[in-house]
Amino acid sequence: MAKKKQAQKPTSMVSKKTCTPTCSCISTKSTAVESMMKTKESRTKTKIIARFDCGFPNSLFIRGEGVSTLSWDKGAQMKNISPNEWMWESDRPCSTVQFKVLINDNSFEQGENHSIAFGQAVEFTPKF
Repeated sequence: MAKKKQAQKPTSMVSKKTCTPTCSCISTKSTAVESMMKTKESRTKTKIIARFDCGFPNSLFIRGEGVSTLSWDKGAQMKNISPNEWMWESDRPCSTVQFKVLINDNSFEQGENHSIAFGQAVEFTPKF
């Protein structure tokens, strides 16, 4: 008589509690996903917060250069995070970003361009 093979659990169902550090049953795929998620969460961001109440239903936009998401030709709408705070952030690498804020992508703020380096955060109050 032939021996019956005992059914084994698939490796994806093996509990990590029963595995030893040298066990090969822990999928490298899940480890790679966990590592990728940690990397994504820990990315450095450049963050700009403008404190200005532009009144409903107006919005603040940002124009500039130094990162691929900004241009001097067309503004990117900033995210409204409170009644008088607007935020723009990017995790794209850059050296220095030059920027200005606009109301409704029409009216530039007064003064010189602002400058910020990759990974920095700045809060300011624009003057129109």
